Amino acid sequence: MLAKAQRLNLSQKENQKVFKKQCQYSQNFIFYFEESTQFQVAAVVPKKKVSLASDRNQIRRLIYQAIQELVQEKLEFKIKIIIVLKNKIQIRQLRQEEKKLLKQEIKNQIKNIVKN
Repeated sequence: MLAKAQRLNLSQKENQKVFKKQCQYSQNFIFYFEESTQFQVAAVVPKKKVSLASDRNQIRRLIYQAIQELVQEKLEFKIKIIIVLKNKIQIRQLRQEEKKLLKQEIKNQIKNIVKN
């Protein structure tokens, strides 16, 4: 579980400005990001993409697990990131290998963002 200080509160106006900054696309996600003094992240799973709340929460947990694994690698990030689900995902029908691939996609994209 990510520490509360590392979660980005999207109800604050200053954090909503991240949507207007740089973005990158991957196969299943859109990554909005900007430089910051500390690492903060938010996961957004639109209701239009996944209708059941339990499925949205499960996808959000998957995103936060991938980020937690990056944080445990002791990598220094000074960036705010908002990760938005781009495509519909049937999370209940995914096998463990497919969930690992989604996590790996998130990790690789964040590492790529930080490098640039």
